[in-house]
Amino acid sequence: DCHGRTAQRAGIPVPRGAFERLEVARAEANADATLRHADVPLCYEGRDFVGHMCWCEGAGPRPLVLVVHNYAGLKRFDKEQAAFLARCGFAALAVDMYGADTSDPATRIKTPENARTHFRMAFGAMNNLLRDHVLFRGLLRAWLAAGRAHPSADIAGRAAAIGYCFGG
Repeated sequence: DCHGRTAQRAGIPVPRGAFERLEVARAEANADATLRHADVPLCYEGRDFVGHMCWCEGAGPRPLVLVVHNYAGLKRFDKEQAAFLARCGFAALAVDMYGADTSDPATRIKTPENARTHFRMAFGAMNNLLRDHVLFRGLLRAWLAAGRAHPSADIAGRAAAIGYCFGG
């Protein structure tokens, strides 16, 4: 595992599978906590976006993790990753980087034509963000502020981001 090799190179002995056991233990510790979900609307530069926040009720403020979707846009997978992170002890916000620049998630792959249209729109939206670094960074900062404003998030500055293909 990557973390184990890094720790060993630094001279820190790490038993095999230690990081995997830690993740399982964190998830089990929060398994009985009530998982909560909420849509998080965001208006940035006159455009509307909707992210998805997950946290465990009663856990107190937790470090925030932004979950950035892949090129295809915010979808169930990203929301499930946020829920997993919440069960591991984080406040997690699956962010929407495209807003109305892609098709409706409920219909985006219902037919082959819908799927073609969606992927064409998604690649266009991704490329627009990749070309406009000011917009891209500004939108990420806005999502970070929205996540930190949520009562489940620790506003002391502890935050991270993960991503897939587009956001990683």
